[in-house]
Amino acid sequence: MGGGFKRLLGNLTVEGQDAEDEMRAERAQERVERHRQSAARSTVYRPLPLSPLMDPVKIAARERHRTPKKAQGTELTPFQTKLAANPYGM
Repeated sequence: MGGGFKRLLGNLTVEGQDAEDEMRAERAQERVERHRQSAARSTVYRPLPLSPLMDPVKIAARERHRTPKKAQGTELTPFQTKLAANPYGM
């Protein structure tokens, strides 16, 4: 029965209703305790992530793409020499 009916009926309660209410209260308390324990465990053992601005792996990856490319050899392939000799090639 709801809380309003209990107030209206006073001492008249359905047999076993108090036992059900107590069981519900115990289950709710157990859920609250489990939540508190899981919340405490997850925040205690898990460190905060490292910022990308300070992460050495990310910095190295960024620098790798910013370095200038190596100069290629100055020797031209046979196709490149023919292309350079052709006035319409370039």
